[in-house]
Amino acid sequence: MNRQLLFQKVWWESPMPVLLEAFVLVVLAGALLEVVILNQMSLDVQYRIGLGITIFGLAWLTSYAVYKHQQPQSSPAEATKEKQPQSPTPPATSPELPKPEPPNPPKANKLANPNPPQVSPITPDPLVRIEPEEGTVSAQQEQEGLFKLTLQNDGVDIDHIDGKQDYFFAEKTGGTVRINRLAEAIDLFSPPMPSLRTNQSLPIPVNFNLVKSTVRGLGKFGYNGLVGVRIRIAFRRYSDQKGFRVIKAYWAIGQSLSDPGGFNGLLAPEENNIRQSPDVFRFSEVLPYMNSDDHWRDPWFRSQGDGKIEMIDRIPSTPKSN
Repeated sequence: MNRQLLFQKVWWESPMPVLLEAFVLVVLAGALLEVVILNQMSLDVQYRIGLGITIFGLAWLTSYAVYKHQQPQSSPAEATKEKQPQSPTPPATSPELPKPEPPNPPKANKLANPNPPQVSPITPDPLVRIEPEEGTVSAQQEQEGLFKLTLQNDGVDIDHIDGKQDYFFAEKTGGTVRINRLAEAIDLFSPPMPSLRTNQSLPIPVNFNLVKSTVRGLGKFGYNGLVGVRIRIAFRRYSDQKGFRVIKAYWAIGQSLSDPGGFNGLLAPEENNIRQSPDVFRFSEVLPYMNSDDHWRDPWFRSQGDGKIEMIDRIPSTPKSN
């Protein structure tokens, strides 16, 4: 065993480093304090300085030895192994690392609604009306039987506007109200109007001269009843194409049915309390049948001479009890 190996063995396998750190450093520190600083031996300044330098040097060497011991160094056994020749070994292949698994998706809340309701914006209904809504409409100047109504839009935009008007003669026979069409339904807009925006309006012409001769012939034959016109307007809301309709009826007033002068006014439906002669019923009894075709019929009008016209296939009157 050579000296180097002996020294390494003593250094690594003996308590020498602990002795240096726990005893020698403490002795050197005590000597520096008692002899040099406090001068317990009553030495002159030159001896004290020289002795202090010596003690400090020894302390530095001891500290350096302890510091080197704390550094990672190979032991004598390991140093011997390093000197032995080793056969080359093939490089080891590193094992394949497992692929990281994707994170689990968050679990769905069972209490949550899978199909939450879709909240749609509220779209107001159209505000379309036929004017006038009350009062009386007078005939145009020097044109009896001709009247002008208005379709007014005060709400959202509308389109696909279609309108029809039905001229009718209403009678009450045996307590039953029958509404007889005086002519086929007449188109108000041909072709239908494409659109009507907010605060726009359309004129609605009414011409009783189209049925004037028929009304006069019914009066001469002896029929008693009410003459009027029903206006039907169908349209769609522009935003979603939902369909709507507006229906309004007007009562034609003027001279008697047999008078050739015709009609000079239209009365709005709310004039329900105006009473006619005992043989004619009120217009309010006709209004419940304006929104449907119940009690409506299309009779055949047959001329009886002298301008008289008879309605065929009408409901026979109920005989009066004696």
